[in-house]
Amino acid sequence: MAGAFEDSIPPVEHRTSGVYAKPSPPSPVTALAELREITGDQPVAVLFFATAGRAPEAAAFPSRPRRVEAGYSLTHRLTSWTHGFTRSALAEVPAYLAPWFPSAHAIVVPIFTPDWEAGVLVLSPGCADRAPEIRALAADLALRLEQADRDGRLEGLGRVRRAG
Repeated sequence: MAGAFEDSIPPVEHRTSGVYAKPSPPSPVTALAELREITGDQPVAVLFFATAGRAPEAAAFPSRPRRVEAGYSLTHRLTSWTHGFTRSALAEVPAYLAPWFPSAHAIVVPIFTPDWEAGVLVLSPGCADRAPEIRALAADLALRLEQADRDGRLEGLGRVRRAG
């Protein structure tokens, strides 16, 4: 009798779509594409801070501006400038970012959740009229990046072997 009951239980089904799908972590390039859908051809940049097993990464439009002095990557330049921003602000653009942002000012929008800082969006001042959509994108990116970081940490724990 017990065998009949066990036979009636369907096998475990691995979901591959909907809420059961494992989301792929966004990259700065895909986040930049999403941001450009909102901002059009305005100069913009995306910086993701370092996470579990992932180095900081950045992407910008225009991607290869003219007259960039060699020596430091876009990721390094954005990290050194935006590390102290805890809220959206209009900020003065440092000279080392002028090839990407020719205006004297840029809008910096942090990508964060209440417990975690994921990075920043940097936009030209002409994007200010799209603020609600930009804030929504930043919140969505923060949640996706936090989940990807959590998944990476859990996978890392699964690879840890006990000594003994």
